[in-house]
Amino acid sequence: MRKPPGNWIFVSHSNDDVDAVRKIRDYLEQQGHSPILFFMLCLSNDDQLPSLIEREINARSFFVLCDSDSARKSVWVQQEIEMVKRAHAHKVYEEINLESDFSKQLPQLKALIKRATVYLSYSNKDRMIASVIAPALAAADFKVIVDAEPVFTLSIAQVMERSIDEAARDGFVLVLLSRDHLASYYAQKELAIAIEKAAKYGRSNVVPIIIEDGVQVPPGLGLERLHPFRMLPIELNERLPELIRQLKMREMA
Repeated sequence: MRKPPGNWIFVSHSNDDVDAVRKIRDYLEQQGHSPILFFMLCLSNDDQLPSLIEREINARSFFVLCDSDSARKSVWVQQEIEMVKRAHAHKVYEEINLESDFSKQLPQLKALIKRATVYLSYSNKDRMIASVIAPALAAADFKVIVDAEPVFTLSIAQVMERSIDEAARDGFVLVLLSRDHLASYYAQKELAIAIEKAAKYGRSNVVPIIIEDGVQVPPGLGLERLHPFRMLPIELNERLPELIRQLKMREMA
């Protein structure tokens, strides 16, 4: 499966804060995300701005709202913030004080990245349903980690563990549960690693997704405490928006 692109993150800021905002942009890019920054001076027709901003905000899920004296004085920045907060049930955002040290901004940026990252664990026989779920998550601006890419100096198991470790540390692990998955050695290995990492970091970010009728959550793994999500193939169109909504709203440590 082709890896979906890194998610888009809308960065609301004043043009006067470009140096401080550049640090945020660089950090997000280093973490594999795609920040969107608008420099309004490049637009000569002010009448274009509200509709342009609103269209982009409506299309995005994750936001960094940069607060500063300049931002508070900017009509456009305040309009952006108002639009995001008005649609808060469908948007995830962090408000960053640009007048604080960057080291104090990092925890908030990491919190946003954590909610915007998903590792997809599935049996190879369930690749077709995974190939539908992954693009839907990417279209909602999640960074989706799918098949682990080979690294010359690492074994497949090491690459797999490293990928799951990233998701367990910084995001969600979605486990697609089917009979094939439960019968697969490598899928079970992924599952065990995912639960171990979630316990290590103290985060309930492993989300079992039942994708086959009659499949039960296996006892003794701790999965039953993680509130499984049911989403059969015939329910994809109906249930995917609900899964995305729950991931945006899910409480994380």
